[in-house]
Amino acid sequence: MAKKLFHLSLKALMIFLMWSCNKASDLTSILDGPDPINIKYDEIPFTTKSILGDSTLTYNDSSFVPSYFLGLMDDSYFGISTAALNFQVAIFSEPDLAGATLDSVVLSLEYDTTLMRYGALADAPFSFEVFEMTSDIATDRNYYSSSQVEVNPVPIGQIEGIVPNFRDTLFIPEPQALRLDTVAYVPHLRVRLDRIGDDLLQFTPDDFASVEIFQRKFKGLSLRPTSTSEGVVFFEMFSGLTRLNLYYTIRDTSRLLQMPVIDGRCALFNSYSHDITGTDLESRIISGSDNDSIVYIQSMQGPDLLITFDDLSSIENSTINFAELVLNLFVPFAQDTTLYPAIDQMIVQELKDDGTRTDVIDLLFAGGNQLTTFFGGDLRIDEDTDVASYHFNITRHFQKILDGEASNKILVTNLFKGALPNRSILFGKSSNALSAKFKVTHSDIN
Repeated sequence: MAKKLFHLSLKALMIFLMWSCNKASDLTSILDGPDPINIKYDEIPFTTKSILGDSTLTYNDSSFVPSYFLGLMDDSYFGISTAALNFQVAIFSEPDLAGATLDSVVLSLEYDTTLMRYGALADAPFSFEVFEMTSDIATDRNYYSSSQVEVNPVPIGQIEGIVPNFRDTLFIPEPQALRLDTVAYVPHLRVRLDRIGDDLLQFTPDDFASVEIFQRKFKGLSLRPTSTSEGVVFFEMFSGLTRLNLYYTIRDTSRLLQMPVIDGRCALFNSYSHDITGTDLESRIISGSDNDSIVYIQSMQGPDLLITFDDLSSIENSTINFAELVLNLFVPFAQDTTLYPAIDQMIVQELKDDGTRTDVIDLLFAGGNQLTTFFGGDLRIDEDTDVASYHFNITRHFQKILDGEASNKILVTNLFKGALPNRSILFGKSSNALSAKFKVTHSDIN
């Protein structure tokens, strides 16, 4: 045990000495031997630039994302961002609707009472329209933020200017096995879609023979925010309460057909669009500056941060011991991060010469549960200075750049880019004390 503690203490001492100054450090005074290692600490020059984001994956059949969002954000820094929600519903039973008369059709959407809203005050209005899809989607396909679906252009329902209630229980009269009864439900949103009721009543038992047959007949719903909506709202899409409800009567008996969103049987995905017209982001992208002092990163299909290492001559023929990228959060006004909470977890990708992206090796080695420990990328707040920042350990990847095995360009983006709406404004390269920094400790190998 004493030997182990000695080695840990020596390691801690070496790390402290490496990082305690900002110039080359010679540890020969504490390391014995004829050929001491000369370990140096440097800040490596690089450039920063916001670039337009690519389409991101928002659905595949191997991932499970329980909560999806819908809405519109009008952000003076990032422009207008919209999130539409497209999904199928399924069936549990094979009803016979012969002789049925319509009572109502209601889409129920369970609120995510943890995430709730983003990009809006608690009492801001929320509005959207519901459309019936006319094109097929399927669970065996991948869908991206740029994926679109065809719809009947006439909306079948809408919500206009509501304030979501994430707290109160709803009591809904519903047909039960023997009688009509009142059922208590967790907070959710209900949208009347009576316009499709008569069409649903025309379905035959053969149309309900399987989920696949039913979905060919009823292709799904597309929810799209209107211009009066403020911010996005999160819904638990795979809860039993998120479903299409057909209320009908046969021979004076009230009945209910529930058509839920079922994991593995229903495809659902977000479609995103961004309009950056008139924003600072647009002016920086148009200007083509490769060294912006303020940079922008946004989820959905928003911008990413491009970092380029142009001059590595100062560390040629070196072995990289540790390489850390530090990005500090820029808060333009006091309530900015209250309205738009910053991204929680970022990652680094290599931008290859052919334009493709791949996660850096340090990210892959870190693994899911060890991500923040060995790679970083999480938002940290210094208790002494209140500075919020992201730190990335990309030692292995930077060695590959130095060895010519990787391109000199990396991208910083949100780990959950396709599944969350968050955004961050960061300090880029400038003379500001909070300017982005790339710190390297390295050893000469000659």
